[in-house]
Amino acid sequence: MELYLQSLEAIGITRASTTSAWWKDNWEQPAISAWGLGWEIWLDGQEITQFTYFQQVGGQSLEPVSVEITYGLDRILIALNNAAAIWDEPWNDTVKYGEVRRQEEYEHSKYYFEIGNVERLRQMYDLYKAEAEACIAAGLVLPAHDYVLKCSHTFNALDCRGAIGVTERQVFYGQMREMSRHVAERYLEQRKELEYPLLKESGEQKTENSQSVQPDYSLISSPQSLLLEIGVEELPALDLDAAIAQLKVSVPRLLDEELHLGHASLYVSGTPRRLAVVVEALAARQPDREDLFKGPSADRSFGPDGVPTPAAIGFAKSKGLTPKDLQVREFEGGKYVFALVKQAGRPAGEVLAESLPGLVAGIKFDKSMRWLPASLAAGNASGVTFSRPLRWFVALLGETVIPFEYAGLTAGRITRGLRPYTSPEIRIPPRMNT
Repeated sequence: MELYLQSLEAIGITRASTTSAWWKDNWEQPAISAWGLGWEIWLDGQEITQFTYFQQVGGQSLEPVSVEITYGLDRILIALNNAAAIWDEPWNDTVKYGEVRRQEEYEHSKYYFEIGNVERLRQMYDLYKAEAEACIAAGLVLPAHDYVLKCSHTFNALDCRGAIGVTERQVFYGQMREMSRHVAERYLEQRKELEYPLLKESGEQKTENSQSVQPDYSLISSPQSLLLEIGVEELPALDLDAAIAQLKVSVPRLLDEELHLGHASLYVSGTPRRLAVVVEALAARQPDREDLFKGPSADRSFGPDGVPTPAAIGFAKSKGLTPKDLQVREFEGGKYVFALVKQAGRPAGEVLAESLPGLVAGIKFDKSMRWLPASLAAGNASGVTFSRPLRWFVALLGETVIPFEYAGLTAGRITRGLRPYTSPEIRIPPRMNT
């Protein structure tokens, strides 16, 4: 995102002098079984760019994920010159845009919407489909791909002529998706057979386990404020609302039910670029606990001679005890063995460092994207997913950083400023987070 915005600045579109907006755009092309997540980028009221992280092509998950950034140069020119239309804008010093492109625009529009012959177009589609299938059968990947694209182009021409019914549309899509899938599968097989000659480095990429040194949280003896900030690339409005709603439920559940950490007020808020959780007066450590667990009946747990049975031994072992630690108590008219498990409370920072990655991972969306290679995704073989790429974490317990790791990022005290000011890194100094 930052690189893209810098490219606009290079041609005269500054962040401070224009109004840009990033709109959710979940792009897909059913004909070639491709989809991705990203944005439409609008400048002063009109779309100038499509920014897409591709997730699949030909039904195959991409690794690594590819990004497409398209520049609508004519629309950017309109914005730069505050023009009413593109046709009178300069193509060069002597020729106007309309003199080069307007006749082309007219003729293609005339053909696709009025002249294209439906019967011949259907014949062309059938011929292109037959050629694609013949190429696939012969293992000719690139010619097959060309003919699949010709099928898609011809389908679009038929669609412009209003010749495609609702049911028929699904038949066309199914045929093109099937051909695209076969092309993609054969291409992958072909590259593997060639031993991936374009790769500069062979072998699987490996990353070292860069576990951060954890602070000594036992030194924190009094309640502290907790700040968690999740920095992200421009969440769509509905995804932002969904994330805030989930955090309002999951954060209290984590602190109250799972970690047993007392606290005062809790706030969750967010903007498209960040989600924030603030907890006031969070307990410095968990309370010591005693949990009573019911086991098998006393008759099944001990023999007539009092020797523990495998049932008692297994139950005690599951609770970290020995059979002699078990207690026999009456319960609902019968006698059962119980395990009294004592658990010393741990420092809040210690248990939060373990739990915060799961809190972030637990935020779900209708459609999530991958953006990291699996080998870089914090050891997650399937890759980290989120609505849009995660870019930074801030996690502070009072003045102490909780350096948890997730999605290849390590939490710290560095946040980012506003995008119109180039998103500067801002270090949160001690005592500011209160």
